[in-house]
Amino acid sequence: NYQGHISIFHGQNDNFIPVENSHHVKKVLKNSHCHLHIIKKNGHSMNADFEMKRPLRILKTYLEKMSFGRI
Repeated sequence: NYQGHISIFHGQNDNFIPVENSHHVKKVLKNSHCHLHIIKKNGHSMNADFEMKRPLRILKTYLEKMSFGRI
């Protein structure tokens, strides 16, 4: 029933859990505020991005919108 913002991160080259799983989860949630982010050149642990730059950038953008009441 939760209809707030959700971000799902999935490595494009994940050999443990297929990317299709995250597409399925997004679809089943039926939440227009759910966003799936496919991280290129990353596997299951997203070890190609040791600093987690993309997830942190998305979180920063979300928090900035929240502080201005745009979410």
